[in-house]
Amino acid sequence: MNVLDQRISTCQRLLAQNPNSTIFASLADAYRKKGMLDKAHKICEAGLKVHSHYGSAHLVMAKISLDMNLLDEAEYEVDWVDNHDLPQGTVSLLRVSLLLKRGRINQAKEMLKELSLSQPGNQKVIGLLRVAEERTKRERKGGRLMTEVLDGLYGDPGVMGVALVDREGLLFGGNSAEGRPEELAVAGAAIYNLAKDGMMKMEFGPTQEIELTTTAHRIWLFDSSFGYLVLFTEKELSPASLKLKVGKAIEAIRRG
Repeated sequence: MNVLDQRISTCQRLLAQNPNSTIFASLADAYRKKGMLDKAHKICEAGLKVHSHYGSAHLVMAKISLDMNLLDEAEYEVDWVDNHDLPQGTVSLLRVSLLLKRGRINQAKEMLKELSLSQPGNQKVIGLLRVAEERTKRERKGGRLMTEVLDGLYGDPGVMGVALVDREGLLFGGNSAEGRPEELAVAGAAIYNLAKDGMMKMEFGPTQEIELTTTAHRIWLFDSSFGYLVLFTEKELSPASLKLKVGKAIEAIRRG
C-alpha cells in the first residue's frame, strides 16, 4: 500500500468513527492527488455542507475545481479563501493557476513576478512563471495570424463561438457571442479528452473530431498538433462547408 492509499484508509477510518470530523478535507485531497476527481469533489462538497466555514476544505475544493476545469467554482473558492485571512501564498498560487487556465497570461505573470520577490526560491512560483513565459512565447509566435484565422471563422454566418485551446483547457484565443470564450475552451477540452480516453480504452483508435448536437445548437471539436479547435454553431450549419473552412484554418495556424 502506497502513501496515498494509506492516507485514504486512515482518513476513511477516522471519518467512519466520527462522520462530523473535518478529516473529510484530507480525504478529499488524497483522492484529488490520486486523480479520482469526481470522488474528491463529492466528499469535499458533502463535508462543506456541514463545515461551511472550514478554510482548509475550501482550499482543497479550489484545487479540485481547478483540476476539473470548473473555473467559476474554483474562482468562488479562491475568493472565499482570500476573504477569510487564510495563508496568502497558497491563495496567490491558486489565483495564478486560475488566471492561466482562463488565458489571462499577463495578469498571471504580474502576480508571479511579485511572488518571486516575496518568495525567492519557491519552486512552485518558478515553475508557474516558466509556464506563463512559454505561453507568452507561443502566443507571440502565432498570435496575429491566429487571431485573424479565428476571427474569420467567428465571422461566418451561423458560428456563435470559436476557441483554440491546449489539451489542458488553457485558452490560446477565441471569441463568443457571450464574451466568454474561455468557458467554451474548457468545456471543449474536457469533452474531447473524455471521448479520446474512452475511444482508446475501447481500442477504437485515436479520435480526430467530435460533433455534439443539442436541440438548437452544435458543438464541433477538431484535434490538431497544437490542441483543439472548438466551435459553437447553429444546428442548421452545413457540416461540409464548416469542415472545409476548419481544415484551412488549422493548416494556416500550423504554418504560422
